[in-house]
Amino acid sequence: PHDAGDRWLTILIYSNYDEVIGLIDPPRIGNQADLIRESLWSVLDQLIFGVLFIFLGPAALILYLRRRGQQLVEYLSFGAFTTCVGVVILTGSSAINLWGLPAAWLYYLTHVCFFLFPVGLYAFFEQTLGGGPWNLMRRIWQFHALFALVGLLLDIAEIIALPILQLYLLGLLAIGVVFTLWMIVGSGARGRTEARILSVGVGLLMLAGLHDISAVYGLIPGWHELFPWGTLALVISLGCTVERRFIENHLRLIQTTEDLRGEIVVRKQAEASLKEANAEVERLNDRLKTENIYLQEEIKLDHNFGEIITQSEPLKAVLRQVEQVASTDATVLVLGETGTGKELLARAVHSIS
Repeated sequence: PHDAGDRWLTILIYSNYDEVIGLIDPPRIGNQADLIRESLWSVLDQLIFGVLFIFLGPAALILYLRRRGQQLVEYLSFGAFTTCVGVVILTGSSAINLWGLPAAWLYYLTHVCFFLFPVGLYAFFEQTLGGGPWNLMRRIWQFHALFALVGLLLDIAEIIALPILQLYLLGLLAIGVVFTLWMIVGSGARGRTEARILSVGVGLLMLAGLHDISAVYGLIPGWHELFPWGTLALVISLGCTVERRFIENHLRLIQTTEDLRGEIVVRKQAEASLKEANAEVERLNDRLKTENIYLQEEIKLDHNFGEIITQSEPLKAVLRQVEQVASTDATVLVLGETGTGKELLARAVHSIS
C-alpha cells in the first residue's frame, strides 16, 4: 500500500532450485483479483492448447469412425498422445491451482499422463515410419507403457515417487528421440513426404524444449514458455501426416475401385461374347442334328431298298411310306400299271417288315 511508510514485508520462499525461483516466471504479489487476472493471462496459450489437445483425442476417434477402412491404431495413438499432452500442459499451468482440484487427483493425473504420452507418440511413429531395425519403435512404446505401470505401482506403494522416476523418463525420452530422428532422416532421405513433415514438427518441439531448459538454468533470458507452441507444431505435423495418409489411401481406393469396375466391364463383355458363342454352338448343334437325321434317313433309303435306286423325291416319299407300314401288321395293297415296280415295292415291304 502507499501508506506503508518504512515498514517491510518479508516473504520466505522454499524452492528446490538454488539460483532460480519459480522457473521462468518469478513469484507474484498483489491482490487476489489482479493475481487471478495476471495468472490467467500469462498462461492463456497453455490453457487454449491444453483444451485443444484434449479435445483432439475423442475427435480423432470420431474421425476414424467416419472414415471406415483406415488403421485404428494410427488414430488411437494420435488421440492418446494429444490427450495426454493436453492434460500435462493444462495441469502444468499455474492457473490450474485456481480450480480447486484435489491435490492427489491432480498429482496422479499429471504424472500418469506425462508417463503415457510417449506411448501414443511412438506408436504413431511406428504406424507412419515403420518399426525400424529389430522392430525397435514398437519396443520403445511398449517399454514406456510398462514403465508407466511399474512407476504408478511403485508410487502407490510409497517406494519411489513419480517425480523421481520422471527424471529417468526424460533420459528414456532422449534415447527415443535420437532413434526417432535417425528413422525420420533415413525415411526422408528415401523420399518419404511423411518423414519430412514429421521432421519439421519434431525439430520445432526440440527447439522449444531446449529454449525452456536453457531459460530455467539461466543460459538464455526466458521471456515465455515455448513448449506448448513446440507441441502445437508437432501435433500439426502429426495431423498433416494422418490427413496425407488418408488422402493417399482414399485415392488408392478410388483407383482400385475404378480398376475393379473396368475388370467387371471386361468380364461382362466376355460373358456376353461367351453367351453369343454358346448360342452359335447350340444353333450349329441343332443344325448338325437335323442334318444327321436327314443323312440317316438317306442311308436307310439307300440300304433298306437295295433293289430300288432312285433320286426322285416322289418315289422317296413312297419309300418312306413303305418304311412306316412295314413295321405294322396292316395289309398293304400296291396298285399301279404294269412295269411301274409294284413287285419291287412288295419285296421291299416284305424284306423290312
